[in-house]
Amino acid sequence: MKSTYGTMYYVDNMTDAVSFYKKTYGAEPTYESSDWTEFDFAGHKLCLHGKADGQSYDANGVLIFNQDGIKGLFEKRKGDGLNVFGLHEIHPEGWTFHIKDNSGNELSFYGKP
Repeated sequence: MKSTYGTMYYVDNMTDAVSFYKKTYGAEPTYESSDWTEFDFAGHKLCLHGKADGQSYDANGVLIFNQDGIKGLFEKRKGDGLNVFGLHEIHPEGWTFHIKDNSGNELSFYGKP
């Protein structure tokens, strides 16, 4: 593992969620869009991800790890029999996938393919 990137929370309404963190903590987003917004808290990102219609989401936060070699790591973890899913490209040179541990907690891995 290279490092942690941040913690992601799925939100029902991005505008309301961003407003909450601005008003409650006096924080300003370092990146903001209708489906993804980031706040930096001492080097750890609080990442808000808009929920897609018709999808269900766990209420827990998702810890995001920085890791290069995402595609290979996905295949290795899949081969290990772990509950891995969602391998996809977010932007050029930025890929992600998720793992659920034995208790159903979700972890995310992000980095170069």
